[in-house]
Amino acid sequence: VRVCVLDLDSNYYGVFGSNGYSEGQFIYATSIAIYDEMIYVSDEHTNKISIFDSSGKFINRWGTPGSGKGQINGPSGLKFDSNGILYIVDHLKIFERDGKYISGFGSYGSDPGQFNLPWGITIDSLGFLYISDWRNDRIQKFTKDGDFVSLFGNSGDQNGQFNRPSSVAVD
Repeated sequence: VRVCVLDLDSNYYGVFGSNGYSEGQFIYATSIAIYDEMIYVSDEHTNKISIFDSSGKFINRWGTPGSGKGQINGPSGLKFDSNGILYIVDHLKIFERDGKYISGFGSYGSDPGQFNLPWGITIDSLGFLYISDWRNDRIQKFTKDGDFVSLFGNSGDQNGQFNRPSSVAVD
């Protein structure tokens, strides 16, 4: 497992990371987020966030495995807001760039505001969070503080329906 660096024209610039449990290694890298020229990579297996500089040099790794407050359990999506706060999709956990836990929200289930294998995340220009709720086949919208706003989609293959959405983007 490694991270490949390409531009939008698919020009290859190199790789970093490798398979394993040591610093700079991954077992199951699932998401990348970039802030202030630093690259953050989530590993769903080790429940860690690894940080690399823009040249691919390993800088740091943090994360405590578990499902409790401040712990990470299967991180799948990463997104920074404009203030450098990192949102991690594991239900939803909010951290500072150095790994200091701020808060979190979400629980297992199918009711509005609950998740069943959430995966991708994005933030719109107003600061609302959009999270793809993979097994519930929907996208949910929240405030940055975790207040549920709305959801859209349901299971199926017709207009307005999803089949395991794994990412989300807003314009």
